[in-house]
This record gives sequence, structure tokens and C-alpha cells, in this order.
Amino acid sequence: MLEFKQVTCNQEVQASKEELLAFAIAIPRMLHLISFIKSVPQLYYSRMHCFLQAYSYGAKFQFSIGHLLELWEQGYLRDGEIFFYGATSRQDGDILYGLNSKTGEQLTIHDASLAINISAHRIWGHPLDQTITQPAFSGKPASFSELMKEISLCTIVADDKSLPSVKPYFLTRLNESNYLPSLPEMDFVQIPAGEFLMGYTEGKNNFFDKSFAGVPVHVDSFEMLSTPVTVQIWKCVTNQCPTGNHEDNSAVDWINWYECVAFARVLNFIDREFDYRLPTEAEWEYACRAGTSTKYCLGDGLPNKFFPALQDYNLFGIQLNSQVRVAFPNPWGLFDMGEPISEWCADSYNPVNSLPEITSSLIDGGYRVVKGGTKSNGMLVPASWSGCSVPWANDKKESGSGFRLIRTPKVAIS
Repeated sequence: MLEFKQVTCNQEVQASKEELLAFAIAIPRMLHLISFIKSVPQLYYSRMHCFLQAYSYGAKFQFSIGHLLELWEQGYLRDGEIFFYGATSRQDGDILYGLNSKTGEQLTIHDASLAINISAHRIWGHPLDQTITQPAFSGKPASFSELMKEISLCTIVADDKSLPSVKPYFLTRLNESNYLPSLPEMDFVQIPAGEFLMGYTEGKNNFFDKSFAGVPVHVDSFEMLSTPVTVQIWKCVTNQCPTGNHEDNSAVDWINWYECVAFARVLNFIDREFDYRLPTEAEWEYACRAGTSTKYCLGDGLPNKFFPALQDYNLFGIQLNSQVRVAFPNPWGLFDMGEPISEWCADSYNPVNSLPEITSSLIDGGYRVVKGGTKSNGMLVPASWSGCSVPWANDKKESGSGFRLIRTPKVAIS
């Protein structure tokens, strides 16, 4: 039976470099051992002073190690081998603090307002109580050295030096239930192989200050879901209602990139004929253009008769109608390409023609490509244009963030 000393947290004591190094290197092992740590509240509630967060309006929150591990497991506050544990908001710029779990290196990212707005606003000061259930505990937490000792003594089957895959919360709920996922009915459209000018734009416009000739890209033939993934499709696979719209014929929203990828993995497991994945940015734009070179998938203008969802907005802030198949399809039979849902792509953000306000720090830095979309006030977002993309952090969940899938026949193993 584990025994722990009664430890009083001293808010004035900073974590030493040795402690941060030991913690960083132990992150993969601890992620494998989350269930064990959660079963021993004294370990779960261990803390280090550097985990004290200060963000917006002077609010301060001190995460326990267990809480941080659960967030990291679900894909929040992490970028590959980099795990963020703190942030401050100051007049001279926002700062994120992180650790490299492979090297133990401490990272300080200055002027990180975009990252903080995406992650911190939804976590620091706004706990994700829908996905984090902390164990009841009223005693004194284990010291950091005691936590490290217990972690080092645990035996796990998996290689504790490797980072486990991100595990979104819906997967945890699915694994804990007795529900057997079933394969939903989905309509896929065959997209022919061909070439197009990726990123092509003509003339000055709302999104770019000059024309862009585009980059020639060849795309092989593929099959794409004719609509964004709907609530009905999501519920059939997960037996859960995603946050946001609940009408079966509505596009799923409030979905981050990790959840899209995990959903595709579940489909791959239950479908014996096809494998599923997110489209690349080139595949999405090619399919959206459907052989045209216009600004939007249905032309250069944006008549409301093509996009009925834009008519459903009023000054009282009612959400856009996100039902699928209410507008005309593009020439290749794909619906809702460009509005109202923004759709995740597989690629890291590295556009052929980026928006003026996009900085180089966003490229290959934990941000993914998003295409399409309309704000709740009826305004088009930059990614709605066929030739334009915007970066979203992998863990970003927002009203109007959805996805569609590509499928390929499974390769027979001889």
C-alpha cells in the first residue's frame, strides 16, 4: 500500500531545472499510466509551482499533474513531442511555456496570442469539465519526488519511451461503453484524376491584395464523401451526440483535428472494404473547384439562392443552418463545399499562397489546414474561397469546425 508524507505546497518555490527535465522525460511513461495515476489521488494531485497559470483578468489556476496529463492525452496543449504547461498574458505580449518530452528542453514562446486564444481561452479559466473528471480527494498530495519514484516502479506492457497516440474523449467513452460501432450509410463521389492550379486567385479581393497564378498540382483519382460528416453518421459510429448541432441531417461541428483522425480510425476498424482519412489540402481544393477556376465552388459571385444558409442569419445571432444538401452541388456532385462548415484537412499548415497576416511561426507548428466556412453572422471566412486556407491549431474546437472523408479500398494482405 502506498504511503505519502503530508506535503504542503509552497507557492514561492520554483521547480528546479532537474525536476523539469525529469518530468519532461517521464511524460511518455506517465501518459501510458494515466489510469494508474488517476486511481491514486495522491499522485494525481501532485503539483509543481511552474504549473501555476495566470491568464486573462488576473485569474490564476494551478493544474495538478494528473489534470495536465488528461488534457495532453486528449490532444490539448501539445504539439507532437512538445507539451505546454503554462501561460501568461502581459501587456508586452503573451507567452506559452512548454517542455520537449524527448530532450527535456524548456521552451518559451513569446507573442503567442494566437495559440493562447485557441487553447488557453478554452482551458485556463474554463475547465473542460465535460471531458475531465478528477478523482475525489481531500488529503495532501504526493511530493514530486514521490510521484517520480512510484512512476519509475510501475510496469507497463507498452514501450514507455514512445508517445501514445492522442486519445480524444469520445474514444474513452466509446471504450467504456458496451456499444458496438456500426457502419453508417454514406454517399461517396468518384473524383477524376487531373491537374489544377492550386491557390489560384484573380485580382484584388477581400482576402488577397493581388492575384496569384497558382501552383500546378496533379491529383490522383479518389472517392470523397458527398457532404460533411453528419450528426447521424457520427452517432451511428460512436453512439454519442457531438457538441453543437443535434439534428441528424446537420453537419458535425465543434470537432478538432485529433477527433477527425480518431473517427476515421474507428471506421477503418469496422469497415472490411475501405479505409478512411481526411483529404489533403490539394485534394479538397481540387474537388471543390471541380474543373472550374472561379472564386467559389459555384461561381465568382455569391448569390443567396446558391447558399440558403446565409439567409438564416438574423441580428439576434441565431446560428447558421448547417443542414447538408440544402444548396446546389458543385459540378462533380459534392455538396456544401465552402459553406457553412469549415473542414479540416490532413496537412500541416504550409500554404502555397498565405494570407498577409499569417506569420511563418504558424507553418509546421502544430497547425492544420482548414478549408471552407461561414461565420455565424453570415460573413464568409477566408477559407471559404476555393484557393485559400487558414491555420487552426490541432486542438481547436469551434462552432462550425467539421470535416468530410476520403475512402480508399483496403489493400489485400496475401
